[in-house]
Amino acid sequence: MPRYRRKLPPRFRIGDRVRIIPTLRLRFANEEGVVQSIVESRYSHTLDKYIVRLEATDLEIEVFDVELRKIHE
Repeated sequence: MPRYRRKLPPRFRIGDRVRIIPTLRLRFANEEGVVQSIVESRYSHTLDKYIVRLEATDLEIEVFDVELRKIHE
């Protein structure tokens, strides 16, 4: 019997609008952007990384799953 749980799929998809929550990246806190790509972790969905293009500055940054919240339109 395996000692690990099956990894959940990524919470966000390419094209989703997201907001960066104030955790580790206070510089970008509360900024909104669009998910451009996903780098899945083999261990946990909370360690998935997302490339997000910020709307206000047009920068692309890499953030972890736990730093993002989906914007419901």
